[in-house]
Amino acid sequence: MATRRRTTTSRQATPRRRRRSRGLGDITFPKINPEVARSIVGIAFLLLGAVTLIALLLPGEGELTDWWRDSIAPWFETGRWLLPFLLLAAGWYLEWGPGRKPNSGWGATVIGIAIAFVGFLGCLEILSIELFDVERGGGRVGRFIEDLLVPLVTAPGAFVLMVGLIVIGLMFAFAMRPSQMAKPVTDTAKWLGGAAASSLQRDSESAPKEKPATGGPAAAAATARSSRPATPPAPRCSSPATATSSTEREQALETDPDPPVIQQAQRSGRFRPDLEYAV
Repeated sequence: MATRRRTTTSRQATPRRRRRSRGLGDITFPKINPEVARSIVGIAFLLLGAVTLIALLLPGEGELTDWWRDSIAPWFETGRWLLPFLLLAAGWYLEWGPGRKPNSGWGATVIGIAIAFVGFLGCLEILSIELFDVERGGGRVGRFIEDLLVPLVTAPGAFVLMVGLIVIGLMFAFAMRPSQMAKPVTDTAKWLGGAAASSLQRDSESAPKEKPATGGPAAAAATARSSRPATPPAPRCSSPATATSSTEREQALETDPDPPVIQQAQRSGRFRPDLEYAV
């Protein structure tokens, strides 16, 4: 039988051309100087803080401010009153404060403040404070933290964790150690303790001592003596032989009891006390 040979023809693979997509392509953003970026973020925080404060203080005065207030109120509830001050403080820190220095780590500061604010909202919600018959809580953020932690570690344990979260956020924001953060509190406690201790001490000799009287005849006499001009001392003669008058001779004898004549008689051994010597 004749067998047919099947010849396999090798088909050369033709390269397929990839069609380029006619999309928009990669979007390239302009390079921004880090200082300019910091300034933009700081100004944005200042604007948001000002708008939030106006919206909270003047309700019903503007449609945009009312919309902004109604948007943030369910999320933060009572904590919304702290939000504008945090935004203004963060904007000042970035624009005019220490955050404007090179390599200041202002991003870490903003993140740390946000973490501390979340811990504050959690504390408000866990405490469930009521003022003027209105419950003051932490909004949706606080309720989420409460629902997550209270079934696990009870309400006191969740509160302790939120306080720790606040401390960690502040440490991360300002690069401070716990001892540095507690220093203002300890200094204030020492000052209050010292003030309380000094207020309780009572001195037995607190009465003022009586000063001697400055008036009277004795004081007047002492004043007169001190104001009297001193009389100059009388001149002295060096020797009775050089005295020219009887007064000077007497003064010389008082100052020099042994005149030269008497001294010479004493040296020669002829001095007699019962005789008078001419001076």
